[in-house]
Amino acid sequence: MPSEQSSQGQSVWAVVPAAGSGSRFASGAGINRQGSKGPKQYASLVGKPIILRTLEALAATELISCAVVVLAANDSVFSELSPPEGLPIETALGGASRATSVLAGLSHIADRAGHNDWVLVHDAARPLISKAIVQNMFKQLREDKVGGILAMPAHDTVKLAGQAAAKADNQQALTSVERTLERGRVWLAQTPQMFRYGLLVEALQKAGAGAGDSVTDEASAMEQAGHVVRLIPGDAQNIKITTRADMQLATALLQIQASSSVD
Repeated sequence: MPSEQSSQGQSVWAVVPAAGSGSRFASGAGINRQGSKGPKQYASLVGKPIILRTLEALAATELISCAVVVLAANDSVFSELSPPEGLPIETALGGASRATSVLAGLSHIADRAGHNDWVLVHDAARPLISKAIVQNMFKQLREDKVGGILAMPAHDTVKLAGQAAAKADNQQALTSVERTLERGRVWLAQTPQMFRYGLLVEALQKAGAGAGDSVTDEASAMEQAGHVVRLIPGDAQNIKITTRADMQLATALLQIQASSSVD
């Protein structure tokens, strides 16, 4: 059972946004455990729904006193799942964007969370987050006044695309390179993203209801609010399941982990 408070006296909460439809996943791969198409978080990953594996991974960190799963209004599947032991789980109704859904999760604990409490926002479709990575993140950030995110330095050369040029005859529009970004300064954001409760609420409220295009993660809201967001090295295995190929990779990684634990 996780401690109700961190060593510094602040509680540690988790918010798991799971109100999206998973449109990029739905083309052929979004099969839930009953065999019908549905949101990707309910697709079966080595015998368990993705979201259940994600919650089990969060429970294993032994840091979180409560996790709030933010669901779509028409979600009828989550209540049928058996939650992992050792992690109290509550639910809230999400909004039209990630920002509004996360804010709904934060509002759900408003009467219990302190301004300086920690909140870990974690994607429902990142089931391979490890205990060691999250515990290291907390160790690195627990004295910080703002917080930070897990991220991976880019190894590929990254191009910034220009505007796509329209083509006739309904052919796919082509785009071109506007410029090459300085690879040494490019990091690929992961989750969890860990921030002080009060600052994150204020940043998301400031971003407002129209934040869908500009606020694609919590860090971007914090950046817009003028906060310095720390980068904590993540894990290449902490993938977000978005496509069929991601599902195949996650399956292989879990099978390797299971084989290693037996050996």
